[in-house]
Amino acid sequence: MTIKRTHKLFQKEYLKKNNHLKILDLGCTHVNYWEEANHFADIFDYTKQFSEKNLNFTLLKVDKKLPFKDKEFDYVLKQVILNFQQN
Repeated sequence: MTIKRTHKLFQKEYLKKNNHLKILDLGCTHVNYWEEANHFADIFDYTKQFSEKNLNFTLLKVDKKLPFKDKEFDYVLKQVILNFQQN
């Protein structure tokens, strides 16, 4: 797995050009999220807010592994550090 820190503007440009990717915004909020993503997840329950916007949301459990399959997403965005999550 490659982990790179890239300026937000370059990432947004890349994601707009590659809008076929399955993109997870990990640790988002219902007001501060990447519009380029097509799936969102956080430890706080924003199910209602994301469903009102017709967007996919997964509630994460503290001290539990992430509920996603290996390689389920092509691109993962993480602005907020999730100190409470296991690998």
